[in-house]
Amino acid sequence: MEVVLRNRRFIVERNEVETLLKSAHIEEEPQASYFIVVEGRELPVKKALKRVLGEKGISLTLLEFTSQDAVRIFKRLGFEVVKRGKGNIMEFAGAIKGGGNAVEDKEKLYEGFA
Repeated sequence: MEVVLRNRRFIVERNEVETLLKSAHIEEEPQASYFIVVEGRELPVKKALKRVLGEKGISLTLLEFTSQDAVRIFKRLGFEVVKRGKGNIMEFAGAIKGGGNAVEDKEKLYEGFA
């Protein structure tokens, strides 16, 4: 499959990614939310993609591409990508307020800014 990432083109195939990543030592990433699953191992998507890019001779830092880039590439290759760790705390905004109304409280908070 041909991939373009930050104006760099390269060809990558699922089997070569599996071979590379199944024995790769990739450090855990405490801040990571998305992981690629390779032979039952969950690897942080950005670090996994950086390893693949390094094998292709493409030197990009972790800051030069996003988790979304990595997820998109790995999904196109047919890998399972899972979300772990930090949930979206905003899904629960106002749900755990005791004895109040989150909608009214939010409106009061923003009064005078309109």
